[in-house]
Amino acid sequence: MSTPANILEKSSGRSLRFTKQHGFRKTLNKRVNAYLRDNHIPERICRLMYVKTAVALAWWLAAYLLLLLGHFPPLVTLVLCFVWAMAIASVGFNVMHDANHGGYSDHPLLTRLISLSAEMLGMSGFRWRTKHNVWHHTYTNIAGFDDDVETYGTMRLTPRAPWKPLYKLQAWYFPVVYSMIGFDFIARDFMMALVGKSDANHV
Repeated sequence: MSTPANILEKSSGRSLRFTKQHGFRKTLNKRVNAYLRDNHIPERICRLMYVKTAVALAWWLAAYLLLLLGHFPPLVTLVLCFVWAMAIASVGFNVMHDANHGGYSDHPLLTRLISLSAEMLGMSGFRWRTKHNVWHHTYTNIAGFDDDVETYGTMRLTPRAPWKPLYKLQAWYFPVVYSMIGFDFIARDFMMALVGKSDANHV
């Protein structure tokens, strides 16, 4: 069975080995599981999580319908675009992300259904699980391996990236770069489908 490391090694032709010091992780998992058990907290099923999901999806749908059917003046429409953009971010962070981590339910069908919120936002849940669960969580903040620190040279998110004078200003212009992240997701989805890789390091 292929591990995340095997997947990236086969795709990029490079290898990255981790030390086998698993003591911290084992201790952490043991203590978290004990806390949940002792306080009678379920690992996945949480009523407030479902309330949060309903609010985020209702927000998204209401803003979308108002934009589609409202026929408002341009200024109101512009404000609604901002409201809908925030709703998209809310669904992405609070619904799609958690579902594609398998955090919603012990029932795989329900988790899978909610994970389709990725497709609702115009991206691929399958690609997200590869990009985020494998490339990001296995290789967090490692340049060339973690897809989330790839910015096409627009920002410097790791000391291993070559320095450019432009980066002195990135604290000011980063909201503009991050506002394009949806286009990045979609573009990478198409690149994976058409040419088999999203950039030189991720296949």
